[in-house]
Amino acid sequence: MINRIVDFLTNRLQQELPYFDIQNEDIDPILKEFIVQEQREPTKKHRICATMIALFEDNGEIYFPCILRPQKSRVHAGQIAFPGGGKEEADQDLSDTAIRETFEEVGVIVPKTQIIGNLTNMYVPPSNSMITPKVAFIKERPIYKIDPNEVDKVIEIPISSLLNPDNHTIKTIQVQKGIKVDMPAIQIGKHLIWGATARILKELTLVLREMK
Repeated sequence: MINRIVDFLTNRLQQELPYFDIQNEDIDPILKEFIVQEQREPTKKHRICATMIALFEDNGEIYFPCILRPQKSRVHAGQIAFPGGGKEEADQDLSDTAIRETFEEVGVIVPKTQIIGNLTNMYVPPSNSMITPKVAFIKERPIYKIDPNEVDKVIEIPISSLLNPDNHTIKTIQVQKGIKVDMPAIQIGKHLIWGATARILKELTLVLREMK
């Protein structure tokens, strides 16, 4: 099963993606307008980041690891995220960034040759970050060694949960005093995924639903 998904994504991620134009993204118009303006005329230099969606197979199901950020995190405290972070000088490219951050945060090595493509770059206002989501595969179930300063725990997300429309919902977030926006969210068991992670997973879901 993993080979089928990898073969599909290797080809599909080279083509125009659902959110190549942010106007196609199903987010609150207020937030969309702010992001478009910030991308056109940045108020300050964006932090360049990469995240890793590392697919693996276990007992006939495809999963990828996400992380629960500690409550003490400076930004996105207590939220579910992908392993990832900011590009450093030693990183030759954003694949190196995603690989390094994944190893530092959860102890998983993702060979560069097993990165199969990117999803659409995503601007995230709370951290002023421009995120490139990398999609990869790993050949065996990972063994995690978490950095407790960055990760409270690892949560493995099954692809079947993404493809279940009943798990897709909306979360209303107060972004400023008196201003609330509706954001896509995904319920995985007892965990509610929202924010940038849900936005990225929404695009991945749309892509995977194209697979015959």
